[in-house]
Amino acid sequence: MSSLKDIREWVYLISVRLSRIGDMKYQREAWIVGNPKYFSTFEEEYCYLFDDCAFEAFLHEPSISMILSDELIGMLEGLKSSLTDFADESALNRKGLLDRNGYVDPKKVLVDVEWASIQEHASECAGKLREAIA
Repeated sequence: MSSLKDIREWVYLISVRLSRIGDMKYQREAWIVGNPKYFSTFEEEYCYLFDDCAFEAFLHEPSISMILSDELIGMLEGLKSSLTDFADESALNRKGLLDRNGYVDPKKVLVDVEWASIQEHASECAGKLREAIA
């Protein structure tokens, strides 16, 4: 079992990543404008959350229930499903969100209705995660 301190740090890291996924202004600056202050793409944000922060393992970690409510864990599970469904290459292609080289077109993603819903959900989850460790 992980220590409570480790779980709290993991919750914090997940909240930071979800804040970025929920932040349209940040995404516009990083993905479209290319502000040198940020290094990010749609793909990077997805990898930060699922690979670097081990989001799926986090959701399967029994110790998170010491800090997070069942309701919040359910919200995070729903967000994970929404993100993985959205980021599926065939779904991105079907929705016309890939450029001619097969990369995600950030301009198209940022005006996508489904992405807007994911952003809202991610922002809400990030806020609830921060509250849980405050």
